[in-house]
This record gives sequence, structure tokens and C-alpha cells, in this order.
Amino acid sequence: MRTLLNKTIAISERISQEWAILPKCWIVERTFAWLNHFRRVSKDYEIAIATAKNISMIAYSMILLRRIAKS
Repeated sequence: MRTLLNKTIAISERISQEWAILPKCWIVERTFAWLNHFRRVSKDYEIAIATAKNISMIAYSMILLRRIAKS
């Protein structure tokens, strides 16, 4: 416990000294990187949430179709 500006602050201790990668975190980051190749998805132009959702689904579909075509 520390006191700063007349307030008591509780600082938690570190659980581990080393940094560890969380499992499957890279999958999410890779997927977002793929979506950044689509200009309309990477920039938030859409006003309606439904439109943004549909454009994201189209982008995901195009990614899947490209992956299927490669194999």
C-alpha cells in the first residue's frame, strides 16, 4: 500500500518475471492483419452497424475463398 496525494493505492505484485505468449493470440492478430488489406473494413466509413457487419462478412468470405483456391 502506498499513499499518493492523500489517497491510498494498492499495487499488485508481479506474478511472473518473464513474458509469455498467450496461446492462440497470434491467430486473432493474423486475422486482423488480413482484414487490414480491405480498405473499407480497415477504415470505419459505415454509419450503420449492419452495413459494417456485412462488409466484414464479405471480407472474411473473400479471405476463405482465396485460401481454398490456393489449396
